[in-house]
Amino acid sequence: MWLLRKFAVAFVDESSTELKKGQNFTEINAELKVLYFRIILEDKNESEPKLIFGIFHSIKKNKEFIKKFENLMGYFEYTDNKLFSKFPEIDYEDGNFKIKGSFKKVNLLDINSSDELIEKVIKPIIKLYKSIK
Repeated sequence: MWLLRKFAVAFVDESSTELKKGQNFTEINAELKVLYFRIILEDKNESEPKLIFGIFHSIKKNKEFIKKFENLMGYFEYTDNKLFSKFPEIDYEDGNFKIKGSFKKVNLLDINSSDELIEKVIKPIIKLYKSIK
């Protein structure tokens, strides 16, 4: 049996991405800002489920085979402990990519209604998004 313990989803402005052959293609460039949500259901470093959310920016690819932001999502799963080691600020670089970000964390079980989701997650991430130039 396989259990999903962590997963993530990312969103970009519609003008930053396009559909090519049935797949999203989000070009990595200096202006790209990505809303990123990571749900952690079980982790040895967390006592209860968490929702990590924030903005990735200042993204630079260090390898030519990385063609789009979507390619980086898999890397985040393998580098998550290093990527988020300076939480809440992200400043990470390896041989494949460089990325910065600002993040927040809430206990997943503290979100019990759509109003709480708006107040604890949506409003803070919109504020973060607008603050990144």
